[in-house]
Amino acid sequence: ETNILKAAKTTNFTPKDTASILWSFAKIDRKSDALFNVMKDQVLSNLHMFNCQSIANTVWAYATVGHPAPALFATVSSSAIKKLDTFIAQNLANTVWAYATAGHSAPKLFDEISKMSIKKLDTFNSQAIGNTVWAFATAGHSVPELFDAISKISIKQLDTFNSQAIGNTVWAYATASHPAPELFDAVAHVAIKKLHTFKSQEIANTLWAYAKAGHLAWGLFNAISKIPIYQLDRFTSQNISNTVWAYARAGHPASALFDVVAQLIIKKIDTFDCQKIANTVWAYATAGHLSPELFKEISVPAIKQIDTFNSQNIANTVWAYATAGHSAPELFSAASRPAIKKLDTFTAQNITNTAWAYATVGYDVNPELLDAILLEATQRREILRIEYIVIILWSMAVLDYKQIDAVIPLFSEISKRYYQQDSDENTFSRLSEEALLQYQLHQASLWYSDEHNKESLLPSELRNELSSNFSWNRITTSKLQQNVTEILRSLEYLNPDIATIEEECRCDWTGYTIDIVIKMKNCGKEIAIEVDGPFHFIGILPNGATILKRRQLCSLGGRPLLSIPYWEWDELNYDKSNEDGQTENEEDDYSSIKRKQLYMEQLLRKSFFL
Repeated sequence: ETNILKAAKTTNFTPKDTASILWSFAKIDRKSDALFNVMKDQVLSNLHMFNCQSIANTVWAYATVGHPAPALFATVSSSAIKKLDTFIAQNLANTVWAYATAGHSAPKLFDEISKMSIKKLDTFNSQAIGNTVWAFATAGHSVPELFDAISKISIKQLDTFNSQAIGNTVWAYATASHPAPELFDAVAHVAIKKLHTFKSQEIANTLWAYAKAGHLAWGLFNAISKIPIYQLDRFTSQNISNTVWAYARAGHPASALFDVVAQLIIKKIDTFDCQKIANTVWAYATAGHLSPELFKEISVPAIKQIDTFNSQNIANTVWAYATAGHSAPELFSAASRPAIKKLDTFTAQNITNTAWAYATVGYDVNPELLDAILLEATQRREILRIEYIVIILWSMAVLDYKQIDAVIPLFSEISKRYYQQDSDENTFSRLSEEALLQYQLHQASLWYSDEHNKESLLPSELRNELSSNFSWNRITTSKLQQNVTEILRSLEYLNPDIATIEEECRCDWTGYTIDIVIKMKNCGKEIAIEVDGPFHFIGILPNGATILKRRQLCSLGGRPLLSIPYWEWDELNYDKSNEDGQTENEEDDYSSIKRKQLYMEQLLRKSFFL
């Protein structure tokens, strides 16, 4: 290296020697900044004598070692365009690969290489094809004609593609958002046969591509989900997050894979940055795969790195924890700080998901975050989708936002769109079609006008429609509720003070369905009972929907409200003095019934002061 550097300073190498020296150093991954700096002058001085091979090798070398040379790349671009007709397939592919890898924009060169590639496409081998589409996709340079042509020729050559060419090709089509369903079908079939040759990066890229393109490949995803654990252990944190993201995005179940990967993530947790953390928890939540240990462990680096999270990372992370029902108050508290600072960079969906997440977990929220969310929503209200406005209002209702008048513009925007729906049917269609949104708007309306004694801002026709739909929502009775009701009915015979027990009663004022209503003889009072199963809680604390229902029933329903959490009822099945905690015979079952009856009698006495 020292001798070559000395010679380069005093000797004028031929173009072929210049390119060969640079190529050789790059090939052995030898980065010599001093040498590459000196050689730049030789390249620029003699560029007019460089042939196609020397041009391609030179830019390939600079890109491979990562040596910045913007002036060289700019000058080479103009020279290469004049000689493109002499470039063979490998030269064309290596040149665009080099420019894409170096991150040097050369739109005119890329356009001309695209045209020349189409003319010579029948001479492209699999590696040249993979590198070419990868380069155009990486550079963000759209060439639909080239991608269409490559798709057709690739299908014929797929048996010659190695795993890297397969991964690069589908990755490129997905990244460029260029539809190629026939190519993706063919690739999936070939990839399954060659899966044993795929490296972790190629597996992750291939999965990511199919998920990003929205192309279903059931057989391929099934095959990959069964790869050996030792191979998964070689995955980097990027590979891991891309893999679980792909399965979640594609909606492809892979429970066993997610279990194994969860333990792998915990082992490699220190290598996960903010993007990988956010993508991973999003994937597990989206897939509906509960992994409490993973969510607990990953919250630690998430809190440490929280200030590096961008708007998408913040929104996806809090959304994931809320969706998974995993309690993480420290994480939510930490995330509120950067969320407040960066909220103006949040998309409308990010703002909505963040508001929903904080409302769903029901923790005490930094008032500044709610102020910032409402301010952004109010400023963007005319361009917000109707469902976003409703969810934000519902979130404020759950959290009982104190600056009540601040939500007036959002309610007014809904009213405006309601009146405009005859002229623009799309403006209100989502609300009309989705029952959950109607229920949430009804609850938000109750919060504003009934809980806070404000004049409703919604048209009376809309309020009546919302109330009617809310009151007639579908009722399902859980086994837990049935069991509680059975115990209460047994008390009806034992306790003469109980007059009636009714199930699934409607609250006339709010429209809520109450699980059980008990009326007492001696005082004529009624009490409402809600039997709350696991989906009513985040950890052991009620979630947002449960908080809102309880509060509105208590303040507007006219009856005292009791809640029976599932874990308290489940504990009554077992005798705590029995070490194994199992009921083994009828006598034990009878004891369980007696414990439940006593539990309910104590609740009723506290409520009615009997």
